[in-house]
Amino acid sequence: MAAVERPGYAALVRRHRQAVLLSVCLVVLIGLPLWWTTTRVYRAQLPLASIRRWTEQATPTAVRWPIQVHLQLPDPSAWSAAPLNTTRLGLAVADATQASLVARREPGPAANTTQGPLAVQLDVQVTASIGSRSVKPPDHHAQSKKRSPAITIRLHALDDAPLPPEPTQPKVRIDSTTTTVDMWVPLSLATHEALVRWIGHLITALLADHERTLNALAAKRTDHQLPHLRQELQRTVHHTSHYQLTFSLLHADSTAVTLDWAIAEGLDQAIRPLLAQLKGILDFTVDSQVQHYAPLALTPTLVTNSANDKGPSLTNAPHKPYYALTPAMLPHFVNAQDWNLASTETTRPLLNFITYVPSEPLAPLHLLTASGDPAPLNAFVIPRWGGVVVHNLLSSSTATTAAPPKHTLTADELTPVLQVFLAQLRQLLGITDPIHAAQRELATHFTVAYDPSTATGLTEWELIALLSKRSVHQVAEAISTLHSFQQVVASMPNMVILDTIRDKAVQSLQRLDAFTTHMAQGQLRAAYSDATQALVLAESAFFDPTILALLYFPDEHKYGVYMPL
Repeated sequence: MAAVERPGYAALVRRHRQAVLLSVCLVVLIGLPLWWTTTRVYRAQLPLASIRRWTEQATPTAVRWPIQVHLQLPDPSAWSAAPLNTTRLGLAVADATQASLVARREPGPAANTTQGPLAVQLDVQVTASIGSRSVKPPDHHAQSKKRSPAITIRLHALDDAPLPPEPTQPKVRIDSTTTTVDMWVPLSLATHEALVRWIGHLITALLADHERTLNALAAKRTDHQLPHLRQELQRTVHHTSHYQLTFSLLHADSTAVTLDWAIAEGLDQAIRPLLAQLKGILDFTVDSQVQHYAPLALTPTLVTNSANDKGPSLTNAPHKPYYALTPAMLPHFVNAQDWNLASTETTRPLLNFITYVPSEPLAPLHLLTASGDPAPLNAFVIPRWGGVVVHNLLSSSTATTAAPPKHTLTADELTPVLQVFLAQLRQLLGITDPIHAAQRELATHFTVAYDPSTATGLTEWELIALLSKRSVHQVAEAISTLHSFQQVVASMPNMVILDTIRDKAVQSLQRLDAFTTHMAQGQLRAAYSDATQALVLAESAFFDPTILALLYFPDEHKYGVYMPL
């Protein structure tokens, strides 16, 4: 029996099919775009190509740093050698120095060849003048405010040298306060070739180690040739523009005597001259406190000089028995549980400087070195945290009154303690004298005398080293942070990238470009400012709250949103 098609059935099927097709079209043409528009993640266009230019380049970016060297030769009337062409001499010395520096940049067979994003290259530029035609030496203090200070090398006759005479070896005296070097040469041997060789050796010895240090900082490595840099980086506090310094007087027990101290006057004499010279580079907030009950969390060892007594016998120990702390005890010296050393300021790195006065039953208290001898300064540095000085009071008779007597440590009494704190602060900030590193090499070519600075603040050599090392280190950290930022963004395609984050990344890259420009112009302070801002902006972009929130929300969690449990 043939099937009978109901009237209008075909039209009904056709309408249903059209409705389904229309629904599908609406979903595809309207629903999907609407869903995509309402659920898509906004990602600002990041300068990824510019970031890769700094982080993934085959060869490091060359950063040229011009170093001005001015030669002042003796008056022609005292010059017994052949006349010299000052222009030719300056060019020859510059060429010889550059050739020596380039040769030292070549990695040796045992050297660590890891390269960083930067390659700092010192560009030595030499000018020379003789006698009355000599130009005025550069104003080092004025130049250090804007440009890299120049090195002045003054040549004298060897007969006038204040050092022991040797007929063929030049004498060198380095002034640590300014970037001035005096050289005494045997004029009878001071030919053009000899002067080029001597002065080239001098300039290379002064600069080569510092250039190697800067490139090691750029590559974030410390090789066997720079053991001092590894120790310095382990001690130095995190680089920032503002630090808080807290000076604490901790007395183990105030029942015998109540202590106070003239810390304000002492800081004005010992510490603030350094802080004043660092103003504009680093800012400091200084405060102080006194705690009258600060017991030790460990028990010192009784040390005597008698072989019949218990404890070790030391040949250079004080005459009377004393208590001692071994190096193994020092990591547990700070009693963080009972001593209130915390700061209410959490945005600035805190450096603590503790003057610890032991209780009378445990006095005198001395710190021992690794060899078992008493430490000369009775102090130690805690890397990236601060420093401690153990100060023993002079013996006094027991008080007979009900209230313990009061004793105030005067500024004169605090001077030795604050001088130790000054040295510790310099170590924690990474302030080093580059001339000390060059002395060994200088001694191979010259008889060297070094005039140490009597000032409390920074010398010109130290200021140059501090600015350049901090600048390169901060630039390397900024590039590393931008590289990590790029990797995080690429690994999380659903991460929101706001315009503010993009702007910070762009500004950080602009600061990096400005750093290389200012270094090439010799404007060290401007380059330091660029490096500081580049790191601040890069870290601000990477640690933006909108990014950190997604770091703990992996893609697998999205299934919990789109799939029912």
